[in-house]
Parts: sequence; structure tokens; C-alpha cells
Amino acid sequence: MPDSCSCHEGAARAGVQPQQPRKVQVTAKVLFGSVSAIASMKQAEKAQSKRTHQ
Repeated sequence: MPDSCSCHEGAARAGVQPQQPRKVQVTAKVLFGSVSAIASMKQAEKAQSKRTHQ
């Protein structure tokens, strides 16, 4: 076999399944959702602290 094959081919030869792009896509969606949720929480906390300090 040539040394110029891709890493996925090497992984398949070694009996390891290459990672499917769908798993990465789901992970990115979950991560983005978490970041969005944290940003919303921080914004709500700032708004509430402004209301209590006025």
C-alpha cells in the first residue's frame, strides 16, 4: 500500500471506524446552544441587576 493514503483509509485498515461528520455537526449544535444559553442568562442577570439597583 502506498504511504500517501489518507488517514481515514489508514484507520479503516487498522479496524477503526472513521468518525462520521454527523457526530461533529451535532456536537457543534450542542456547543452553540450552550453558548447561546449562557449568553442569554448573563444578559438576563444584567437586566435584573439594573432593575434592582435603580
